[in-house]
Amino acid sequence: MRFPGGWKGWIVLTAVTHLALAVWITEDAERRGVPAQPWASLTLVGGLFGVFGYMRGLSRRIG
Repeated sequence: MRFPGGWKGWIVLTAVTHLALAVWITEDAERRGVPAQPWASLTLVGGLFGVFGYMRGLSRRIG
């Protein structure tokens, strides 16, 4: 099965997803009063690694 748009479409979709996740992390972190910069940066570069790290950090703060 081929991805619509080929590899260029895949790259665009990945970049948009990383950006959307970084924006979500930034907004959520600001609302909770925790630093957002390291997690948003990691999400832009590493995608879900940044999201999982952020969520793990939150669970340690809460629990």
